[in-house]
Amino acid sequence: MVQCALLTARALRIMTLIAAPAMIALGVSGFTSLFYTLSFISFILGFYVIIFGVLIILSELGWKRFLKHFAFLETRRGRSVFYMFCGTICTCVQTFPPNYAVMGICVGSVSIAVGFSQFIFSCVETKMTPQMTDAVQKVGVRGPLSQQQPAPIGALPVAGSQV
Repeated sequence: MVQCALLTARALRIMTLIAAPAMIALGVSGFTSLFYTLSFISFILGFYVIIFGVLIILSELGWKRFLKHFAFLETRRGRSVFYMFCGTICTCVQTFPPNYAVMGICVGSVSIAVGFSQFIFSCVETKMTPQMTDAVQKVGVRGPLSQQQPAPIGALPVAGSQV
């Protein structure tokens, strides 16, 4: 059971790290479509897809300095909903040439599937035994069970004090 949880967590992470650069490529294609199709909506959606693809990569790599500004990306459920949202946006991006629109549908579908899988895994993860939780933490796969406990209130810096 522990091995299954580890393989699932790794597979989801790998799928996400493959889908995010594809999202960025789709965003660049949609971003540049303004010059060919004069579609301002695809230009804006392409810009957002590029930004969201970078956010996904940074959240999967666990960059703490970045994640403190996007707290919803620290939990597996927050990331799963964000991935599904990004997938729906990817399906709307019109690229140039038009037959590349299949790329948007494919990238969007993969992103939605990864988000849905992450959500299912987050529900299963709450039912995991302590041994399974420890094994997932040792691998470094983040989720709600592997997060650090917040600092006590007395440990937070007071306004006006130097950190």
